[in-house]
Amino acid sequence: MEDVTTEADALGASAAAAGGTAGMVSSSGDALAAGTTTPTASESPVDQRPAAIAPVSMPSGTGASVGTADDAPALAACTYSEGTYGRNCDSLYVTMKQVSPPRCVQLTFDNCGEYGRRGLAVDVPMPWRLDSGTVSSDPDECELGVFYPTSSVALSASGSVTWNQTTRLPSELALDVTLETSTPAGNASIDVTTTTPLTPVVCPD
Repeated sequence: MEDVTTEADALGASAAAAGGTAGMVSSSGDALAAGTTTPTASESPVDQRPAAIAPVSMPSGTGASVGTADDAPALAACTYSEGTYGRNCDSLYVTMKQVSPPRCVQLTFDNCGEYGRRGLAVDVPMPWRLDSGTVSSDPDECELGVFYPTSSVALSASGSVTWNQTTRLPSELALDVTLETSTPAGNASIDVTTTTPLTPVVCPD
């Protein structure tokens, strides 16, 4: 079985700290730490979740939002509670697959603020934060909760995410997020938005 780390562990060293915000803003940090190296194409994907979590195969019509046009992005999400693994916090994984241009966008949210890591500057319900965002050009490698070393890490982000806060874990997500990435082809702004509420499924054990 391949090594398993949380995306927060895999990317935490490369996300630079910026000032924390209050109210609905969970955290901020718009620059990568100096000295970060670019993963090589030979590296294998790393599952960010605890060993009990397997890659998610999304049931039809559950936890996913699929566009009607061939090039419309398809979004999916799942939630995972890590309390039983000693971390006493929760994670929310979101993916956006796009055919044209080919793209996989992955967002990871958590409420593990006591670990001192700062997230990207997106407004989310407290005490959650957007811990990281990554972008690749391969929508076929776009599993929920799996970190792909060849993906580009978002340097900064803006926008907001809201959800139904009457449930213990996030539900009925509304995303309006823009990621800023830097690739060999140049800088890019990528929007991750929902047109209808996205309800995550529970990440399988």
